[in-house]
Amino acid sequence: MAGEEGRKGADHFIWVMALISINLGLFNLLPIPVLDGGQLLFFAIESILRRPLPLRMRELAHVVGMAILVGLTLFAFQKMISSGAGTRTRRPPRNHEFDGGPSASGVRSAAGDGA
Repeated sequence: MAGEEGRKGADHFIWVMALISINLGLFNLLPIPVLDGGQLLFFAIESILRRPLPLRMRELAHVVGMAILVGLTLFAFQKMISSGAGTRTRRPPRNHEFDGGPSASGVRSAAGDGA
């Protein structure tokens, strides 16, 4: 993806990289215990309870969070594979010179034969 966008120009490439970075940052703030958002959730819960959460509860939350992340990853891969994303389906540009299409000048002759 980045290579394709890089061919469109440096400014477009930087814009796409910034968009990917912002999306990754927002995803990292999800309240899943393995991610940073999960740590913020733990801090919020501990500030409400005014005591640290038991270690066993934190460990269990991290295991559940990792299972959620693996599930999201598998779901995304399944959707990507079923949609055919990542496959090169674009055709190369047509060469009208050999297929009877418009002439190189783009003007057809009066006979309409394309020559």
